[in-house]
Amino acid sequence: MVGFTRLICIVATVFLFPILMLGQSSDLLKLEAKADAQCRNGEWELASKNYKALIVSDPKTARYYYKLGGVIGKIAQNANVFKAMGLVDDAKEALLKALELQPNYLEVIWAQTELYTQLPGILGGGKSAALTFAEKIVAIDPAIGALARSKIYDYYDDKILREQANQIVLSLSTDWCSGSNCMHANAVHFAYGKAAYQNLSQQSKGILFLKRFCKEYSAIDQSTIEEAYLLIAHLSYQIEDFDQAKTYVNLALTNEPNWDEALSLKQKIYSK
Repeated sequence: MVGFTRLICIVATVFLFPILMLGQSSDLLKLEAKADAQCRNGEWELASKNYKALIVSDPKTARYYYKLGGVIGKIAQNANVFKAMGLVDDAKEALLKALELQPNYLEVIWAQTELYTQLPGILGGGKSAALTFAEKIVAIDPAIGALARSKIYDYYDDKILREQANQIVLSLSTDWCSGSNCMHANAVHFAYGKAAYQNLSQQSKGILFLKRFCKEYSAIDQSTIEEAYLLIAHLSYQIEDFDQAKTYVNLALTNEPNWDEALSLKQKIYSK
């Protein structure tokens, strides 16, 4: 139960990219900014209270439900099994409401993909259910949809299909996330970098995406910043940028000095 409740927190990543909608009062925008800050600081209960207040004030704004779903999922992560089951139902309901109001809300569908990947079949989860949501993303954005497929196949240890999905996304333009106009969840940046590492392709782009992930990293992200540092080190090693590889493998080891994978990579890097 702990495993799948952990992944629902990914829906909160959109907090870094609030889309301010026309017609909303300054009071609502201030309250939303306050709740977003509480999320970045891991103050989940306070954030939940404020997102619920926003929904009461403006029940037609999809992103409030999206953010509330993420907070509920984060609370579920630290709850006991029985309470977590009820909280996950609440999170699912919030996400469904967000999609009812905004049917092509890509980040919400991504969050559903993450959630249903690890939900047990008795609760409607599993590989087939998760892929159904991934296909919805493909219809909206083929590159991000391919990343969603890759994450599902990676979870179920289907390396052949994972590599095929990675090949698709790595062959496509990254105009969907370039410059200062990228409005996607931070999890997408991490997923692209991991795909580049797994397929030994587009490593330089993968590094850029992972550096963006690190720059925008906060407590709401599922993947850790140390994992991103290690991927950057791996990718740098692949393209023989050993100085950068040394920098990032050491960053990865700063808080995890006994991390076997990082120590093994460090030995390889320093042997060059």
